[in-house]
Amino acid sequence: MKRFVITFAAIFGLVALWSAGWVYFAHQVDDGIAALALGDPAITCASHSVGGYPFRFDVTCTGATISEGDIVLTLPEWRGTALAYQPSHILVFAKSPAHLSDAFLGSERQISWDNLEASLRLNGNRLERLSVIADTFELDNALFGMSRMAATDHAEFHLVDAAAPEDAKGRMTIAAYFTAKALTTSLPDLPPVDTSLDAYIGAMPDDIDLWTMPDLLAGWQAAGGEVVVNAIKLDAADGSDRHLSATGHIGLSPQGTPEGTLTLNSHGLADIAKSMAPNLGPLIIGPTEDDGSSKQVLHFDNATLHVGIVPLLTFNPLF
Repeated sequence: MKRFVITFAAIFGLVALWSAGWVYFAHQVDDGIAALALGDPAITCASHSVGGYPFRFDVTCTGATISEGDIVLTLPEWRGTALAYQPSHILVFAKSPAHLSDAFLGSERQISWDNLEASLRLNGNRLERLSVIADTFELDNALFGMSRMAATDHAEFHLVDAAAPEDAKGRMTIAAYFTAKALTTSLPDLPPVDTSLDAYIGAMPDDIDLWTMPDLLAGWQAAGGEVVVNAIKLDAADGSDRHLSATGHIGLSPQGTPEGTLTLNSHGLADIAKSMAPNLGPLIIGPTEDDGSSKQVLHFDNATLHVGIVPLLTFNPLF
């Protein structure tokens, strides 16, 4: 009997200790949500709650608003959840639709989806992996009525710690991946395309709290930051042999303007390029060979995008 009483008391004590710890950290989470309203961007909730006792922390935010300057994003609801014994892995789910407005440009967009979820893994303040997955993702111009701008059956975006051995102290290399199936746009001559991106972003701060700092890009440039594009691919989703790919590298000059090169290889796009932009289209994809293939090199330097010696665009400094 005495052993039973001792065992019961020990279990009761552990449960009480765990419960007290859960309540304490739930208050910390609640305070953290309130502090988001003071951040940049500012994140507010019309109402929010913290639940999930005893083994999870579940946060529900209804009437969510994310704002920075003139740009405002509203969501009906987002939910975040993490296991109490694994708080560095956070899952987030969002309800559709979202509305994005820019008061300066006078634009209004509606973003809708059937399913949208994100997963964030951290090692301390260092990113291990960020994944965002969406099904039936649609972007509409909502300023006057509703007009479709872009849509895809399925899209995924991933950022992964590449743990490159050449990374300097306090810096990290991030592998970036993006895919979109049967992507359609409002461009009338562009067929649905399967799109993918495979790239590395070097010399990023290894503390994600620094990613929102105003001097992020200046510090990234000073550290030798560069985006290495292993492959950007656009393949016609109708099974035809029309495709475009790009490889190269882009960084920033000390003045904050893009510098680097992108090499484009394409096939079967001469007619589409000409119909979309009669003067610039053929110039951008390059001369077309007898087999329908084209190649062109784009140069970013002196705040200008060049094709050969022909300037196409100029850029304002990013910092």
